[in-house]
Amino acid sequence: MAQNRLGGQGLSLPYPQALYPTLLVGSAPQPATNAISLDYGAALVIPPGDWMVSGAPVQWLDPVTNSWIYMGSSSTTNGWYIHSDGQNFRVINPQGIVTGAAITAAGSGYTQSTVTVTASAGGSTWQPIIGGAVSLALPSGGGGSGYTVEPIVVISAPPSPGVQATAKATLSGGAVTGFTVTNAGAGYTVAPTVSIYPNPFDPNFGAITAATATASLTGAGTLTGLLCTWGGTPQASQTTLTITGAGGSGATATTVWVAESAVDTVYMQPL
Repeated sequence: MAQNRLGGQGLSLPYPQALYPTLLVGSAPQPATNAISLDYGAALVIPPGDWMVSGAPVQWLDPVTNSWIYMGSSSTTNGWYIHSDGQNFRVINPQGIVTGAAITAAGSGYTQSTVTVTASAGGSTWQPIIGGAVSLALPSGGGGSGYTVEPIVVISAPPSPGVQATAKATLSGGAVTGFTVTNAGAGYTVAPTVSIYPNPFDPNFGAITAATATASLTGAGTLTGLLCTWGGTPQASQTTLTITGAGGSGATATTVWVAESAVDTVYMQPL
């Protein structure tokens, strides 16, 4: 188990410890090590405590989408400092497995209870989301005043599993004139709350009259989100997806896939 926040001038890091004790996986502890090979598609949960991790991408479990989110690309070269709770952070070698999908056509006529998504190979599993996308409008007189920097638009999260909607404001003459939805989101059951906050670096911060926004739901009967709940087994070529549902048609999606190239060696050093 990692030792929490060990530090001090001239003090060496502790010698590598067993990464997976009995209480975590129900088996005997592995020999002490800080290097483990990750084959294609393999993942390891980071045990509780403080760790320096490098050699493979790091992910955290997003409670909104209920799927694993990459922390960034630098984890394979520069490393990450992780304070792990033992279940919501992991390292992964994503080569050969499906890690997500891009919706290329939303289709129409689908209902949430009947739509299914099937992979051509590898057995990856998917959570389709029908409807519940977000549209924003500027109400009459709701543009506020006094802005010199675009304000920050915050949209409340949908129920899980869903996709968070995001947007940015358009500014002209010190007032908000409209919104650009950068991600319409998916799975909202009611119109979300939208808050508009002045940018803290706006020179006119203390003299701003806040803008407002009105949210509504769009995308009924269409595929608005597609979450990968398991990447399946590694494949030598990219898989395809078939989307079906009673009364629905026309939805398509392309998988996100990286070809196999090299086995990753992940270093997990306790701190």
